[in-house]
Amino acid sequence: MAVAGAWLLAGRQLPALTPKIRRAPTVTRSVPSMVLIRPTPLPRWAAPSPPLAPRLGGGLLLAIGAYVAYYGWYEIRVQRDPTAQDPLIDAAGAVQRTIANALDTIGPASIAALFARLLVTGVIIRRRRVARRGSATSSPPASHTPLSG
Repeated sequence: MAVAGAWLLAGRQLPALTPKIRRAPTVTRSVPSMVLIRPTPLPRWAAPSPPLAPRLGGGLLLAIGAYVAYYGWYEIRVQRDPTAQDPLIDAAGAVQRTIANALDTIGPASIAALFARLLVTGVIIRRRRVARRGSATSSPPASHTPLSG
């Protein structure tokens, strides 16, 4: 994992397990198929992220891979000496216990309600944006308003 993370962090792509197609198949165009495959624009905040996303993912993968390797080394040390202690492993365990206790205190119903609220909020925001775009494109611009009289 750490090697794959470093590879992505360096700006490279991981090799694909599927063969690359050299020639695209012939596509027949029809209105229903074109509506289904139209590209969706990225939000403004995400526009610069496509070149950055693999590097961020690579950095995260590198950190996780390094921790897994370190934990494996710690497990080997514990097998040899059961009294072995490690401050990094102890700190990670404390963080994990804190998160687990907080989630246990909140309870599954509250967590489900939070996710439901986030989902509903996202749907409402999306509908408002679509409605705003629809009303902005359906009304004629001020310079093209027909004169009455």
